[in-house]
Amino acid sequence: MTTPELATPCAAVEAPCSAPASLSEPPVAVEAPPAPPLASGKKTSAWKERGSKNLTYDERRSMLDFLLERRVDGTSKLARHAVTDAATEFRVDRRTVSRLWKRAVQSFENGDEVCDVASRKVGHRGRRKRDWSAELKRVKEIPLSQRGSIRALAMAVGIPKTTLYELLKEDGSPCINSIKPSLTDKNKLDRLRYCADKVRLNGLFDDMHNVVHVNVKRFALSRDKKTKIMFMAAVARPQWDLHKNECFDGKIGTWPFVREVTQVQEADVPPSPERTFVALEAVTKDDVQRMITELVIPAIRVKMPVHLMHGPIYIQQDSVKIRCAGDAGFAEEGRKHGWNIQMQALPPYSPDFVVMDSALFKPMLDALKASPPPAPVSSMSGFAELISGVEQGFASLTKDEINDAFLTLQKAMECTMRVQGANTYELGPTSREQLQMEGSLPVSILCDPDALLACKAALDDATREGLEAL
Repeated sequence: MTTPELATPCAAVEAPCSAPASLSEPPVAVEAPPAPPLASGKKTSAWKERGSKNLTYDERRSMLDFLLERRVDGTSKLARHAVTDAATEFRVDRRTVSRLWKRAVQSFENGDEVCDVASRKVGHRGRRKRDWSAELKRVKEIPLSQRGSIRALAMAVGIPKTTLYELLKEDGSPCINSIKPSLTDKNKLDRLRYCADKVRLNGLFDDMHNVVHVNVKRFALSRDKKTKIMFMAAVARPQWDLHKNECFDGKIGTWPFVREVTQVQEADVPPSPERTFVALEAVTKDDVQRMITELVIPAIRVKMPVHLMHGPIYIQQDSVKIRCAGDAGFAEEGRKHGWNIQMQALPPYSPDFVVMDSALFKPMLDALKASPPPAPVSSMSGFAELISGVEQGFASLTKDEINDAFLTLQKAMECTMRVQGANTYELGPTSREQLQMEGSLPVSILCDPDALLACKAALDDATREGLEAL
C-alpha cells in the first residue's frame, strides 16, 4: 500500500514560518493579532460604563443635536450610520437613539418649535398601585377613639402606617384654612366696626383691662393613653391691682369639661374615697354657659382687681361654636356682690382676634409635652394626669406672654383696618422684646392714621350704599 504524502499540508503550515530567501536580509516582525476575549468574561453594559442607567435631560438634548447635524437636508432621514454613531458616542443602545429620533420627527411634523426630549419614565415606573378604596371607606365607620393617631387608624383599617400616610397626603379633598376663612362684605363691615370701637379719641387702642377672653381647647395625652378632654381657659390683661397692692398676672383659670360617674361598689370591697370622672364626648352651649356661670364668673370676682367691679367687665367669647346668649341667669350671676359682668362676642369668622388661640395655647401645649411622665408606681389615672398637666401648663404662662398676646391683638386690628376688614394681611416683625427690655413697652398701640382713614372710608361707603338701597 502506498502511504499518502504529507508534504503538501506540512508545507502549507510551515510556509509562514519558513526562513527568508536570503540570509543577508533581516527578519520581518509580524504583529500578532489581538487575543480574543476569554469565554468566561462578562460583557459590561453600556449604562454601567456611563455610570447611570437613564440619560439625563442634558445628555438627551446633546444626542438630539448630534442627530440633527447628520440629518439629510429637507427630509426627516438620517445619514448612513448616524444612529450607530450616536449609540457609540453616548454609549447607549441603538433602540434608545431610534426612539429619541422618532419623537423629534413627530415634533417636527406637529410644527412644534422645541422638541420635548424629557424622559417619560417620571411617575410611570414600577408596578401599579394597589387599590385601597375599600379599606378607606371603612374610616368613617371606625369610632373616634380608634382614630387618635395615624398608627391607631392604620391598625383599625388594616393599612400599613406609611401607606396610610401617603394616601392621606394624596387626598384631593379641599383644605379649609380656619385661620383665614373666606369673608363676605357683611363680615368685613362687622370686623371694621369692632376695630373702630376699640380705638379711643386720641388714636390709642383700648387697653382692654376690663375684658376677659374665654376660649375652649381640646388637650390630649401622648399616643399611649388616647386621653382627650376639652378645657375652658380664661385670661385677662395683666395689670396693677390697687386694692391688693400687687400685680395681677391675668390668669383667671382653666377648667375641664368632665362629669362625675357613680361607681358600682361590690359587697366585699369598701367604697373608694376617690371620685371618678369621665370626659364629655360633645360640649354643648348649655355646658359652656353652665361653666361660665358657675366657675368663670366666681373666679373673676376673686382674681380680678376690685377697682374694676363696677366696670362693666366683659366676658368675650372667642369661638362661634360656643357663643351663648346672656340669659336671665347669667345676668343675675353677673350682678351679684355689686359686680357688673356682661357678655361680649367677637365678629363672626375672626379667629385672628382670638387672644388664647395662637399666643397662649401653644405655650400650654409645649409645657404639657415637656412635663415628665408619672412614675410607674403612681396610681394617677389618665384623666388626672392630663388635668394636672394642663393646669401646670396654664400656670407656667408668664405675664409677659399674656401681655404680648393683647398687644398682638391690637396690631392685628390695625392691620385689619388698613385692608378694609379683610384678613389678607401680614403682621410683620415687631420690636416688643427690645421695648420690654428697655422698659418702654406701651400699654396701648397708637393706631396708624392711614388705617383709621381707610376704616372710616369703608364704613362711609357701606352707609352710603345702604341708604341708596333703602
